[in-house]
Amino acid sequence: MTYSDPREWIVSMRAHVFPDSRTTSYNTFPGWTYSDFALVMPYAPTSSVSWETKSDEPRVIASLGLNWEPANTGQIPTRTVPGTGAPYAWLSTPGVVVFSTAGAFIESRVTCVETEFDEKAAWDVPWADEPGLQAWLALDPVFDTVADDAPDQVQLLIDEWTGGNDPKQIPPVQLAKYLTACVLERTRTTGSNRQSPLGAGGFVIPLAEVDDPAARVRGYVAYTPRNNIGGFNVQNASVTARTRQGSEHDLSNLLTAVFRRAGLPARTVIGVDDEENGDDQVKSWVEFAIVPPDLGRPLWIPVDVWELESDGRSTRNWQQPWKHFGTTDELQTVPPVAYYFHPPANFRSYHLPALFGIRSDADLPDYGSQAVNFEVNRVPNRGGRQRRSP
Repeated sequence: MTYSDPREWIVSMRAHVFPDSRTTSYNTFPGWTYSDFALVMPYAPTSSVSWETKSDEPRVIASLGLNWEPANTGQIPTRTVPGTGAPYAWLSTPGVVVFSTAGAFIESRVTCVETEFDEKAAWDVPWADEPGLQAWLALDPVFDTVADDAPDQVQLLIDEWTGGNDPKQIPPVQLAKYLTACVLERTRTTGSNRQSPLGAGGFVIPLAEVDDPAARVRGYVAYTPRNNIGGFNVQNASVTARTRQGSEHDLSNLLTAVFRRAGLPARTVIGVDDEENGDDQVKSWVEFAIVPPDLGRPLWIPVDVWELESDGRSTRNWQQPWKHFGTTDELQTVPPVAYYFHPPANFRSYHLPALFGIRSDADLPDYGSQAVNFEVNRVPNRGGRQRRSP
C-alpha cells in the first residue's frame, strides 16, 4: 500500500442532549438528578486512509457542559471499549449533579491520504492469526444481531455464495473482493437514513466559534434542523440481507457483517466529508485487515462500497482491478470520526443512535432529544511525498 498527498484536518464534533420539548417545558424545567454522569464521544482518527497528525498541539481536546457551563475540559483521556476496538473520549462528573441540559465538544487533528493498493501483490497473502484483530471479528451487538427464533440471514448469504464451503479456502484479499461483489450485486441503496432531531434538538447546538476550548460548550446558538443530525436510522444487517435494500450506511454495515462472519477482521468507518453538506456530509466505508508477511503487522484495506456500487461492480468483474477497493482518492477529504453508529454498551442514545451516548448510576429520563453537528477545517498542506505505511 502506498500513501500520497497528505491533507491535515481539524475535525470538530458537538453533541447536545436535553429534555424533549413535547413532554416538558424547556424554559422552566429544573433538571434531573444524576449520579456519576458520563458522556462518551467517539474518537477514531486511525483508519486505512488516515492517522493522528503529529503536532505540538494536543491530539484531542474535549469539553463537557452542564446547564450551559463547562464541567470538564482539556486533554481528556480516551479509552478503548473492551471487545470493540473502538476508542472514546470519556467525559464524566463524579458525584451527584442536577442539570437540564448537557453538551459536549471534541476536536482532533487527522491526516488523510490517497491510497494505491497493489492488489496483485496482495492477492495471495495468506491468512494469519493476529491477537490484536480479534475485536474486529466480533458481531456488532446492535446492528448485527440474530433473534433466537430466526435464521441468521447474513450467514445464509455466505453459505449461498460459498456453496457451504469454508470461506477460508481462498486467501483473504480474494475472499474480500468476491464477497464485496456478491453484496453489491444483491443490494440496492435507497436514500438517506440521517434523521433531524426531535423536539428542542431541532434548533439548539453548541456555538463553535469560540477561541477558548473550555468555553465552547458555554455558548449556544439557534439553527434550523438541517444543520443538526438527530440520529441515524441504520437497520440491522439481517434486515438489509433479507430485504436486499438499504442506505449507504446499511450497505456498509452489511458488508462488515459479511466479512466478520467469513473470518475477515473488519470495521465500518464513519467520516465527515469536507466537500459535502446536508445528507451527504456523513459518509461510511468498510475496511478489512490482512497481515502481509513482509510487513508483520495488520494492514487495513479500504472498501468504498458506495463508489463501487456507482461503478457497477459485481461478480462478473470481481477478478479485475477495481478502483475504490484498496485504491482510492475519494476519502482524502473525509476524516473519520467513529467506528460505530451506536454508543458503547450501557450508554444511551435517544430515539436513534447518534454516535455519542450518556449514562448515569441513577435512572436516566425516559424521554429526551439529542443533536450532533460536525465541522471540518483543513490545515495548510506540509508536503505530498509518498510513503509506504502510516
